[in-house]
Amino acid sequence: KLYLGRVTIEEESSFWVENMSRLTDLVWDSCPLRCMPAYFRPEYLVYLSMRDSKLEKLWEGAQSLGNLKELSLSGSENLSEFPNLSKVTNLEKLYLDNCYRLVTVPSSIQSLDKLTELSMEKCLRLQSLPTNVDLKSLKFLSLIGCEGLRCFPRISRSVESLYLDHTRRESLFHGSRIYLSSLHSR
Repeated sequence: KLYLGRVTIEEESSFWVENMSRLTDLVWDSCPLRCMPAYFRPEYLVYLSMRDSKLEKLWEGAQSLGNLKELSLSGSENLSEFPNLSKVTNLEKLYLDNCYRLVTVPSSIQSLDKLTELSMEKCLRLQSLPTNVDLKSLKFLSLIGCEGLRCFPRISRSVESLYLDHTRRESLFHGSRIYLSSLHSR
């Protein structure tokens, strides 16, 4: 386990990240890097938290992170590119709250069969979610404050809690079929 807190390093000095390959937990809040280096190979990670980071994208391409269960990039205001998660097959919780520059979520999210929680609160520029995705395990979805979201595709029949406060609910569901046991909206 490694907790870097608010450690600041120069991007050119990030070579030491290469030695993190055996970590299971990495908490690097306020990470100053714009993108994790290409040699970052965290295949043993179970928990990754990089809240309030300067990341514009997490990594290039798809990382093989078969052990990762929880990923939090909340507060990463510069994050504009969603990471390819096609090889993150055991992810259960994904937190992207306050990622203001995030516009879309790629279709690689459909490979997250074990995802139970997805929170994207206040992703102000988020315009769309992938269509025809059935996240079988998804129970909790929060899109509070996603004012730019234009449509709500069929994303899961398993959602029990859907939070849509401060969204354009009237236009979200035009022509959509929603299956919920609990809808939370103010």
